[in-house]
Parts: sequence; C-alpha cells; structure tokens
Amino acid sequence: MRHGEFDFDGRFYDDNLTPDGSRSTWLLRRARPIIEGTFANIFDFRFNPDFAGGKTVIQDAFVAARFNPLFVVTAGKFKEPFGLERLQLSPNNRFIELGLPSDLVPNRDLGLQVSGTYAYPSGTVIYQLGWFNGVSDGTSTDANVTPDVDNNDDKDWVARVFAEPFKKTEIAALKGLGAGVAVSYVNQVGSATNTLLPTYKTETQRNFFTYDPARTASTAISAAGATYADGERLRISPQAFYYYRSFGLLSEYIHESQDVARTLGTGAGAVTRRAKLDHQSAQLIATYLLTGDDATFGTVKPKRPFAVGQPGWGALEFAARISELTLDAKTFANASNGAAQSWFADPSAQASKVVAWTAGLNWYLTQNVAWYLDYTKTRFDGGAS
Repeated sequence: MRHGEFDFDGRFYDDNLTPDGSRSTWLLRRARPIIEGTFANIFDFRFNPDFAGGKTVIQDAFVAARFNPLFVVTAGKFKEPFGLERLQLSPNNRFIELGLPSDLVPNRDLGLQVSGTYAYPSGTVIYQLGWFNGVSDGTSTDANVTPDVDNNDDKDWVARVFAEPFKKTEIAALKGLGAGVAVSYVNQVGSATNTLLPTYKTETQRNFFTYDPARTASTAISAAGATYADGERLRISPQAFYYYRSFGLLSEYIHESQDVARTLGTGAGAVTRRAKLDHQSAQLIATYLLTGDDATFGTVKPKRPFAVGQPGWGALEFAARISELTLDAKTFANASNGAAQSWFADPSAQASKVVAWTAGLNWYLTQNVAWYLDYTKTRFDGGAS
C-alpha cells in the first residue's frame, strides 16, 4: 500500500522578543511518502521517509512479525512505546504541534520490541517491551551526531501497558475509556563533549532551556565543563484517554529522574559536582466535534464529507489544551560550598517552568484533508526576557 502525509504550516508570533527573521514563516513541516504492507500473511513492514525541512530523514523503517496476537516482534526504526500523544499518528494529533510533555518523551529509535494484545470479553490490554539504542528527551535517533547510530554504549529499556476495559461492552459511555502506564530506564554516562542531554522547546518550537555548556575562566569565576548525563535516567508516564460521542479527553503526566554532573575548575583543583534532577510535565487536551461527528483517538471520519456540489461540509472540531513543564530547582542552584556559577543551568538565562494554553479549530473536509488553526500563549518562570 502506498500513501503519504503532507503538512504545510505557518508560524506567526505577536511578541516583540522573538528574533527578527523568525517571527513569521511558512514551512514544510512534513512531506512523507509512505510504503507499507504485509507479506506471507505474517510480516508487516513500513517505510516512511521525510523530505521536509530541507533534508531527508527516515522516520520509520521496520518489520513486525505477527506470530500470535500475544507475541509480535518488531525490529528496525519506529516510535518508542512511551508518550500517549506521541504514539498517536501525527495526522490524528489534534494540534499542529505536540504539547510540552513531548519534550521529555523519546521519539523514534532503533531497536527490538515484543508486544501483544490480550482480548477478553469486555475489553483489551496491550503490552509493549522494547530494547533500544536510546535517545535524548524529545528527539529521534537521526538527531544524534552520527544519525541513526547509538550515541553511547548503553541501551534503553522501555515498557508500556495500556487497557481499554470496556471497549467491547454495550456501555456506550465507557467504551471509549483507556488508561495505562509507560516506563523507560537507562544507566548511561556522557561527557563534556557528548553530554547526552537535551534542549527543550515550546509548543511553537522555540528553544527555552538548555543545560550549561563549557566555559572559560574569568575574574572570580572558574572554568567549567559542560553539564552531562552521569548515570540513571528513569521516565514514568501514567496516561489515559476518554471518548464519548463528540467529546474527547487525553491526559498524560511525565516524571523524569536524570543523574547529571559538571566538572568545575581545571587540573588538580578540579571538582566534579553531581546531582539527581527530577523534571515533570503534564497536559490535558479536550476536544468537541461541533458537527456531531464521533470523537476518537484515531482518524476523525466526517459523517458528511466535503464535496463540491454536494451538501456535506465535513466536520468542525474545537480543541483546547493546557500543558506545563517544570524543571527541578536543583538544576539552577549553586553548590553547597557557595561556588559561584556552579549550577547545571544558568537561572538568569534559562526558564525553570513553562505553562502553555492552546486553543484550536480544526476543519476536517474529509478523513484525509484538514485545516488546523491554533493559538498558543506561553508563560515562562525564571530566565531572562
């Protein structure tokens, strides 16, 4: 089967702080011809390149062997089974960009996964267990210095369980309820030149946080290496959705514990400072189809698709989202001995908390064509203007 995804977007900022030259732009966000299919009635495959952004990236390239509904083996490059909104197919996301929890969520990675679906009289439970190269928060493996090659020797374990307990019942108000939890773990050590740490972005893709880079010594301030990952990273995410008639809800919470380190000074006087940082992010999305169509985690299928000369005008949906990301206060604190600028990120330059409110209006002409209009307002705590 051959199909594709094409997203053409515009971003327009109404503030006076966004740099000139990037305050207003049209962009080709996605241009993905997709080839997928099944052979031998067992093996599913998907090949999904992306030509947007002036470069070529392989988003998905995998084979899944369906030996049994309870035992499916997937190998190649695909999404790590973690974030709920991230796992939703991008054409089915209710906003042009993902919410702030996606900053902490891994995207596509190279690895091996075992999964399955257990069906029982009233509903279903799916499980996913994967062993991956591992990626920094919010990124795919193509963002590594050497694309699609592991950026360290340690591997990430990812596990997820998700249940829809009333999916097959006659209780209409509960059929669209689903809930689960995802966990990922790795023990990895970076360096000042390969930090294994991320940069975080707003929903409109502006950088708002990065860990401190290396610095040279100056008056009263010692030299310091860049902050780097230094041990365990544990992510946990409870997640749920609910759909009933024209109404939908999606919610997820991400907690991440990350060991970091930074070397202060040089030579015999160098001291390495270490800490465990706990970051967290959450979001709540509510949607309502004004035209009476059915809400779903999957593709919205208008009951009256738009067609020239026909009475149908498609489906119209209102969407609202609040999302936030809070960074551990220890990220910005000096060492207990009071050493100046011994923090892991500069509190005068990096935001410590971000809250975003987004309202959207989506017009689905057909199940394959849609117009999205989003307005986002973001508030920052800490940092500079």
